Amino acid sequence: MGTKGGPMSKIIDEFTRKHWLKLIIFIFILLCFWYIWPTPYRYDHITLDRGRSSLVRINRFTGKTEVLVLSHYGYGGEWIPIREPNLAIPAPEAAAPAQAPMSSAKAPEVFR
Repeated sequence: MGTKGGPMSKIIDEFTRKHWLKLIIFIFILLCFWYIWPTPYRYDHITLDRGRSSLVRINRFTGKTEVLVLSHYGYGGEWIPIREPNLAIPAPEAAAPAQAPMSSAKAPEVFR
């Protein structure tokens, strides 16, 4: 009854192979996201007075920027938000209405 290598075993093998391939691709994509984009923050530094620098983190999604302020004891610290500068662009002034072009021909004098 149980013949090895029958048509049913080929279907089961192909089905299993497709699922294993999907699982491997899924794990590969998951690992790429885990190691390539590990955090919502991008880290940078800012140069302060007298050549000192401080660590800055920028949220990739919201753009919120924070600077690390170290404690006086030399270890630890806290993230302080940096205020955004007021970059409000003033609205343009209303343009003066365009005047009708003046023609060189004289208008007829109807009313005397």
